[in-house]
Amino acid sequence: QTATDIQNWIYLACILSVAGAALINVGNTPATAWCKVIGYILCGLAIAAASYALYLAIADLGIKYGQGWLATIYGIGAAIAGVAAIAAITGNAAKAVLTNTLWVAGAAAVISLVGGMLGSDLF
Repeated sequence: QTATDIQNWIYLACILSVAGAALINVGNTPATAWCKVIGYILCGLAIAAASYALYLAIADLGIKYGQGWLATIYGIGAAIAGVAAIAAITGNAAKAVLTNTLWVAGAAAVISLVGGMLGSDLF
């Protein structure tokens, strides 16, 4: 696994958490309850993607390749992406949850980009 692969997992987690939060917000009526179910599934997949990115950051970059700083940056990005997914799946269906999720997902994407600039070409 390379740093670019970890970055892609973080991006996937960000996208899934934002999409999941949007669907959870839409699914407030009985006719759109299926949107809420799909939103929960997407948030669960976002948690899984962020967890896998965190594992790869620690196991591959940190331990296998000895890139401690790069592993830290990608680990923070993966953790923020996981927090975004958790905020989307456990929050209520108010606009504030979607807004907070967008901010946290955006911060995860920025941290992932900084990590990409620092050393994704090292491998």
